[in-house]
Amino acid sequence: GGTYLLATDLREYQDELWDNIPCVGYCDPMLGNQIELLPLENASGFDFVVESLGTISGRLTDSQSGSPVVGGRVVLERSDGGDSGWGYSDTQGNWISDGLLPGIYFVETSLYGVYQNQVYDGIPCDPDCRWDQGSPIALSNQEEITGFDIALERLGGISGSVLAASTGTPLADLRVEAWSSLGLLVD
Repeated sequence: GGTYLLATDLREYQDELWDNIPCVGYCDPMLGNQIELLPLENASGFDFVVESLGTISGRLTDSQSGSPVVGGRVVLERSDGGDSGWGYSDTQGNWISDGLLPGIYFVETSLYGVYQNQVYDGIPCDPDCRWDQGSPIALSNQEEITGFDIALERLGGISGSVLAASTGTPLADLRVEAWSSLGLLVD
């Protein structure tokens, strides 16, 4: 027995507290209705009916070759500072961010080293992203918006390998850091 509180923890649906109390942002169970149970009591009928949330998706490509950018991170920022979303591009460059509450969103890329980050639609991040300079995306409840495709400009780079001195064998899964002439670590 004891006192209990129930809350959903869902990705693609509106979280809520029992009894039909929608959550905005973090779902704090302490704000819900308490359920009192006697020792060894079984209780049923504590059901939830939840609304599906919105989805924004697109594709990341290399601006020169048109090839998909694999594993690229996309961040969605809400104009009101509320919960945002994110996604990673798959082997075809497609990304999706689901479980989004209704609101105004801005899309930015968050990749390091190979491509110039940008805010949708085509605004380079130099050096930081200013998501509020991008094109706003209005999302309604249960809406699926597609077509937020981003062609990324390739940055310059340094390449090489790390070899074992005794055998000349290439070593894998190592980190090599790049530092500027001012002594600053370069992302």
